[in-house]
Amino acid sequence: GIAVLGGERGGDLFADVNLYDPVTDAWTALPPMPTARHGLASAVMNGQLYAITGSTLAGRIENTPVVERLALGAPAATPSA
Repeated sequence: GIAVLGGERGGDLFADVNLYDPVTDAWTALPPMPTARHGLASAVMNGQLYAITGSTLAGRIENTPVVERLALGAPAATPSA
C-alpha cells in the first residue's frame, strides 16, 4: 500500500496517517502520529512504519530531529455518537 502522513494547510499541521490499498481502491485511517508535522519522510522496515524528521512549524521548513515508529495496519478508532 501507500502511506500518507502529516501535512499542512492554512497554518494547521496534521498528524494524520492514512494507508491506501490499490487492490481494494480504499483508504484506511491509522492512528495519528504523536507529533504533527509536514515535509517529513517515511519508510517501512520489518513491517513497521517510521515517520522521519519533518517540520513542526507551520509555513516553514525546519527539520525536527524526530523518528517515530507508527502502528501499521491497525485502524484508527471511530468516535461514537
